[in-house]
Amino acid sequence: MSEDTNNTTDTDPEQANLNKQDDAPTEEEEKPRSPWISIAISVIVTAICFGISIPTSTYYECLVSYGVNWISFLFVAWPLHTEKYYDFTGMLTFLSCDLFSIFYNQVPWNADHIRNMVLFFMVMCWTLRLGIFLFQRITAKHGGKDKRFDDLRDNFARFAVAWTLQATWGYFCCMPLFIVNQIDNNDVQRQHVNNVTVVDIVGWALWVFGWGIELIADRQKTVFKNDPNNRGKFCNAGLWAWSRHPNYFGEITLWIGIFVSSASIAKNAGWLAVLSPIWTIILLVFSSGVPLAERTAMKKYGHLPEYQEYVKNVSVLIPLPCCWKGYI
Repeated sequence: MSEDTNNTTDTDPEQANLNKQDDAPTEEEEKPRSPWISIAISVIVTAICFGISIPTSTYYECLVSYGVNWISFLFVAWPLHTEKYYDFTGMLTFLSCDLFSIFYNQVPWNADHIRNMVLFFMVMCWTLRLGIFLFQRITAKHGGKDKRFDDLRDNFARFAVAWTLQATWGYFCCMPLFIVNQIDNNDVQRQHVNNVTVVDIVGWALWVFGWGIELIADRQKTVFKNDPNNRGKFCNAGLWAWSRHPNYFGEITLWIGIFVSSASIAKNAGWLAVLSPIWTIILLVFSSGVPLAERTAMKKYGHLPEYQEYVKNVSVLIPLPCCWKGYI
């Protein structure tokens, strides 16, 4: 996704997926947990996804998402005990799901299927930006090492959970696209709907708005961090003066937009496309996105009176010119 706010680590949906693991170690918790817990997490999560794939007729897409990650894990990550290609595999997951879905369902590339084309390129643009950003970060800044994996890369069961959760992330997030691309499936989408509806326009506008917020927030953060005069300071410039996590707000908004567009034709099991924004919100707002970033920033800047004032007066998530202590 985009860079984390005001801490030493960059947090994105893949980080949220990884840090979400119940068996992830903490500084205070050194006692290793049973590998059966990790195995149970992987099995349960996988079973849920494939279970959802049956009523939505997205089993092949689910298989692609899990296949990309498991192949990368079994043939590269585990043999070499490396996480260097974890983020790159995340990019391949979205690209593979996006391409497979539209070609497997034989969606015609014409004006009658403009909705499919727009969502396809939206996911493609977001994926390429995410993948390039994350891959460059870990190879250029961290030498191919990610400290999140320090206690995982030598433990097969725990290491596998990270790749399983990444597969789940890709499958859930792309669900709206999967539903829209099933052009002849009367079970998940309404037929004979206009090529473009008001709902589609609203969804696309939300995506543009969210992606714009994310891009601007990342750019502002990068410029701030690259300024030698700001070394050791927390970012409170631009959108960061109105929100402590504007990048997360943009991320959530763009996936809501993709779902809204798919809602223009969804019916019955097709409404499970809502898993896309729900999964994103859970990870970024209630799991390890915002909470992790807040804890990390507080440890680094909590002693500063100006940061205490920043937390007191700046919105947590939504860019607002005034403070809201919650997420609205």
